[in-house]
Amino acid sequence: MLSGVKWVGVDFAFTIMNPLTMHHSKVIPEMYRKLGRESEGAERVARWNKLRDSMGSTTDPPHQKVRLMKEYHRDEMLAKVFDDDPKAKELYLEMEAQERRPPEDAAAGLRCLKSAGKTISVVSEVIGTHGAMAISMSIRAHGLHGFFDEIITPSGRFTPDGILLDEGNFAGATKKEGTLYDKLAAYLDSKGIRAGQRAMVGDDPKLDVEFSKKRGFVAVQYCGIIDRGRTSEADYTITAWSDICKIL
Repeated sequence: MLSGVKWVGVDFAFTIMNPLTMHHSKVIPEMYRKLGRESEGAERVARWNKLRDSMGSTTDPPHQKVRLMKEYHRDEMLAKVFDDDPKAKELYLEMEAQERRPPEDAAAGLRCLKSAGKTISVVSEVIGTHGAMAISMSIRAHGLHGFFDEIITPSGRFTPDGILLDEGNFAGATKKEGTLYDKLAAYLDSKGIRAGQRAMVGDDPKLDVEFSKKRGFVAVQYCGIIDRGRTSEADYTITAWSDICKIL
């Protein structure tokens, strides 16, 4: 049970937010219609598709390629698809925040954690301040920002409103290497939150579950949006956010 846990980290994409609800073939043309440049829509979609298809391996499904692009190549995306146009970038962030939607029971699960006195942070692999701001805008757009104390990424710690708190402690660390959890464990140790008192909730069996568990986190695998394959390393496996209430 999570009764002894004080701090809970929550992965973002495919855990607290569903990227599959956002369809770029619809969003990008709508963006350029709003910008008064409707004729550019089709070409911008073609740019998006080309960059997406260049990500990962040929066997990766489209949603995984999009995940790689948004987490590790967001600045490249903004440059190659939108030419770093400030107005286009601002509008994309706004529409992205609205179109990506949380699971229907996410608020209920987060409310259970808060009611049980847990500190909750988003822990994401996203790189760069644009990525952290995208997370902030999404949780605010759907009324979830009040549940979180921090957003923690390889680019630093941010407030739920996207204000940078600390850049140095997490610089260069990643989930893929497991080093983000090393940094996170040291940070939580400094706050008196020891192994066994911290938990990680995420969809990825390796990046969110196995790597965090090796660093003393209670590992909860969430399979409610997409099932990437169950791992026996998980202390708990849930298919709905409301299941969190059952393991507190």
